[in-house]
Amino acid sequence: MTDRELKLEEALTKILQWCLAYPTTMFTPLDDHQISEAGRALTNINIDIGALHAQWARHLLDGISKIAKEGLEP
Repeated sequence: MTDRELKLEEALTKILQWCLAYPTTMFTPLDDHQISEAGRALTNINIDIGALHAQWARHLLDGISKIAKEGLEP
């Protein structure tokens, strides 16, 4: 395996680890009712649940992007 291939494999391994960081065995998924209730609670303090989801998504994608960029560096 070339150094480049090793670097890419390392990046993919890190991305996989990042994706597995919140297992359902540790963090039980919310059901639709809980999500709806959370949305109402957030609305009461002027936070849009969509904006909160977008914030989390950006955090996750920023982490994955950083790993991918490191793996793709020459």
